[in-house]
Amino acid sequence: MSITLDEQGVLLAVGLEVGDVLCGPFVLTGALPHHEGGVLLSWSEREGRRTLGLQVRQRDESLPAWKRTQSLDVITHLPEEDGGDVWLSALDELVTRLASQDQGPASIQVPAVAPRAPAPHRISLPAARRTAALSPFDFGRVFVLDLDSDCHMRCAFCSTRKKWSPGQMSSTSTWERIEAGLRLAHQDGYRALRLSGLDPLTHPHVHDAVRMAVTLGFETLHIYSPSTRYSEPAFLDELLEASAGLNRSFHVPVYGASPEVHDAMTGLPGSFEGVTRGLEAIEERGYGAEIVLLTMLTRHNLSTWPELVATISRWSAPLQVFLPFPSTRSEDDAFYAVATTHEEALEALVAGGSPVRGLAEILPCVRYRFERENGEPTLTRGPFHPVTALLGTLFEHADYRRLEDGTGALFTIPTAACPHHERCALASLCPRGVYGAYKERFGLDELQPVSEQELSALGFKL
Repeated sequence: MSITLDEQGVLLAVGLEVGDVLCGPFVLTGALPHHEGGVLLSWSEREGRRTLGLQVRQRDESLPAWKRTQSLDVITHLPEEDGGDVWLSALDELVTRLASQDQGPASIQVPAVAPRAPAPHRISLPAARRTAALSPFDFGRVFVLDLDSDCHMRCAFCSTRKKWSPGQMSSTSTWERIEAGLRLAHQDGYRALRLSGLDPLTHPHVHDAVRMAVTLGFETLHIYSPSTRYSEPAFLDELLEASAGLNRSFHVPVYGASPEVHDAMTGLPGSFEGVTRGLEAIEERGYGAEIVLLTMLTRHNLSTWPELVATISRWSAPLQVFLPFPSTRSEDDAFYAVATTHEEALEALVAGGSPVRGLAEILPCVRYRFERENGEPTLTRGPFHPVTALLGTLFEHADYRRLEDGTGALFTIPTAACPHHERCALASLCPRGVYGAYKERFGLDELQPVSEQELSALGFKL
């Protein structure tokens, strides 16, 4: 049996086509290489944000699987919510179709992954020009522990579920694997740990993992989570106890100044209340200095940016403003629906009355033109990241290692190089390109070279 993906992630030769219907509300939207081997078929809801996944890989008796055919393993990736039995029944019909075609050794072919690009050029910036919350590219060597547990959210900007889902992934959730990964990373010299996943704080072994990190001698802990669990006193107290002695950072996302905006972004009613109560609980316990606020600037919250700035000011925490990035190569990736141009994002940031916040994510040539035309200090006073790269390429460019690295293909996000970077005076302060999906959506007209003479006329100095 042959299963093949072309370079655009189109599934070939298994009797399935994009648009095939599953269980009424779900249609096949594409297929992706899976980091544990094989391909992940992605079924998305016609109306809504739920995604079902069916991973198909070559049969391996040493690994758990939901179903097996003659030469294939089939693993389900389902949201942790009601309806699972119905979806399992529908997916079972697909397995029957695969089994009927599986008459011999399996051949699964996926596009070759491009080699990791060299680390981006590091710039010696004066402290006054650095962002208050450093880019995650600047965290040094980091071991990333993706704990397979659900966030129960369906964020408007996130397509992660198209390639990764916590449902029934026991092979990567076992404590033995987590413990072995932590030990090996520490032996290899890693001292910073990042908890990640859809929501690592809902994983049953999260406290055990943190305690193990302390025991082994890790020094730094970055926690990336929807952060609603901090509102649970017993959970937060146990987490603080387990991580005592570590240099902690709670990276907490706030997408709007009200439940109407934030909850619309997350797709989960009550998430704004959970986040704000969690932030208050961290502060009440005396750890407010360990909070780093995050937000994603999309079409959903552009118009309410001034209100968001006012809301986040109450916590006196540094803020990282991110722009959306594609997390799949699918044509229906959420990026296409929520992304803004850099010019639109910059206009919103300046209209919010605080032009310095968030400027580090904006292309410097766009910042230059805006200041030249409007007089706002979007380049001469705005901050830069110490390391310049597109956020979606974090695991390609930064020194991060994940639990599953080495066991499967690394998924990369295609980028489009700026055609002017070789003759632009701002190139060393720029990622020198955009996502391929950005080019498809908006083109490259925003990317214009800036000369040294133009910068001098503007009074630009590092």
